[in-house]
Amino acid sequence: MARAFSFHFTHIASVSELNFPLYQIILSEAFLIQDCPGERNDLGRNFCFPYELPRPVVKHGIARGHFLVAQLNREDATCLIAAFNAPKSIVPSTVHRPPPSAAVGPPSTFCRRSSVRLLRHLGMANSRYEYVKWFEVEDEVMYPNIIVVQIDGCDFGCFSEKHGFEKPNDDKALNLMNACAIKVLENFSDVIFAYGFNDEYSFVLKKETTFYQRRASKILSIIVSFFSSTYVTKWKEFFSQKELSVPPSFHSRVISCASMEVLQAYLLWRQTECHISNQYNTCLWKLVFSGKSEKEAKEILKGTQKREQNELLFQQFGINYKDLPQIFRQGSCAIKIKVDDIVKYREDGTPVKRPRKKAVIVHSENVATKRFWNNYTCLTEELGSLAEEINKIKPEYLRSFQFESRLMLSTWIVVRVDGCHFHRFCEDNGFQKPNDEQALKLMNSCAVSLLEMFKDIIFAYGVSDEYSFVLKKDSLLYQRWSSEIVSAVVSLFSSMYVMKWKEFFHKKEFKEPPFFDGRSVCYPSSEILRDYLAWRQVDCHINNQYNTCFWLLVKSGKTRTEAQSSLKTQAGFTIESNLDSPMTTLLFCRVLKLKKKMNCLPSLALITMRYQLSFGWGPLFSGTEMNQQEMTE
Repeated sequence: MARAFSFHFTHIASVSELNFPLYQIILSEAFLIQDCPGERNDLGRNFCFPYELPRPVVKHGIARGHFLVAQLNREDATCLIAAFNAPKSIVPSTVHRPPPSAAVGPPSTFCRRSSVRLLRHLGMANSRYEYVKWFEVEDEVMYPNIIVVQIDGCDFGCFSEKHGFEKPNDDKALNLMNACAIKVLENFSDVIFAYGFNDEYSFVLKKETTFYQRRASKILSIIVSFFSSTYVTKWKEFFSQKELSVPPSFHSRVISCASMEVLQAYLLWRQTECHISNQYNTCLWKLVFSGKSEKEAKEILKGTQKREQNELLFQQFGINYKDLPQIFRQGSCAIKIKVDDIVKYREDGTPVKRPRKKAVIVHSENVATKRFWNNYTCLTEELGSLAEEINKIKPEYLRSFQFESRLMLSTWIVVRVDGCHFHRFCEDNGFQKPNDEQALKLMNSCAVSLLEMFKDIIFAYGVSDEYSFVLKKDSLLYQRWSSEIVSAVVSLFSSMYVMKWKEFFHKKEFKEPPFFDGRSVCYPSSEILRDYLAWRQVDCHINNQYNTCFWLLVKSGKTRTEAQSSLKTQAGFTIESNLDSPMTTLLFCRVLKLKKKMNCLPSLALITMRYQLSFGWGPLFSGTEMNQQEMTE
């Protein structure tokens, strides 16, 4: 059996299975820093320096490489520029380089200028890979379409059996679903109404919503993620004697209702489905409990209609179907109503009230009627009025409004999962800054679980609150329907995150459930997939470096505003690098603005260093054109 595991490496674009280079050169300000050198050979457009450098140590997902400055002489700089200017098909092995035994001299002025010109040639550090964003498909649901997000359980028949749910209906399980729906309405102000039954819920957003720019993938993934994590969080409130042994997961999809008439027909369709499925299941399980096998019970009910099933229940079991609880027969509506809350009391004891919207559960025999709709002002204000009652619906017609796309065959599918408002979640739960080791381990553990559960996911890369999952190229997971894949991955990841929380944070209880958004992108070739992964890791380096500097400044006494201002203009910070060798390096970096006469872009910065090494190099700025005033500026 294939087993998933997590590991760390400095360059994501070094996975040999995907024909990626084994290493790459990192550009840092005015100097070139080599990180993770492999054997001295030429692969693709990479350039191997003839200097022995210690291998980096990457610990718990935090990029903590051991770096040395690769000081270039004129020949090296010329070779490097030629290598990066060369087409991808040209291997720079023909470019002359000094032999490994060549002496390393002090850096020259040309060294700094050459590397700065190289930076100018390449642009921003991650611009080389940002083209991969062009493969993302716009999925905005255009106004005035009404957005409905429908979620339903993934393999909930198996889930209910493993947790011993009562048949045909478990009132605790249904009340748990209702509690999760209430939480969704409370957390997202744009969701104003929901209808659900069994393991399904449909959430209706207000007509003029701009929730996440009306992007379908964002909306469906966020709602299903929050619902999933809330389901796990509230499990013990309803099943105090049962342990949650299997993570719940849900599919979600967007229904783009072109008019109120379509929304009305959709709600009628779903409640009609509730009636039909509940009546059938009630008959089925009553027959099973009376001694019939499940197969025999299905044969008895085959071809029966509503009237015949009512007679069966009444004549054989003495049950009047209309006497069953409303939650079973009619489903549940989560809706926002206006209430007056007492916020305080005056000195004379009179209460001070403030109006607010409160989410509640209500039941109705027909939610798609004008009478029910007009009882709640929030529905008519945010959505509009319903038409007169409708009796006939065509499911095929309503399914045509499903906002769905099927991902192209023979392409790499990448599902990217991102934490939503995780900066707030981190602060509320006291995560360490700039990186919390336990939080990163928790993310990795969830990713490992997903690889074990989804056989089509062959690789995953993550950083901070983000993970990218790569499906095999010939995957037919969920027939490659985008919403099915994204929602299943995001939902399961969210459930696992909450279930595994106590393994990594024994003494912490999170205040609000975490949730994630997701998207799927197709990449037609392994080269573009490689560049996507490289783009995400470059982004990791940039963000981690910035956050490290930011929080070092904050811990040194600066306010957050002052730290941001310092990093925006001129910044001072200290970095310590401990090598595995006896050499101990202390890097004390100060960012200085460069003058135009140094032939550099004004926005670029030059790093100066005070070092204590056994190389015997001279002062870093010996022979430069900078005078004392510029050094102290």
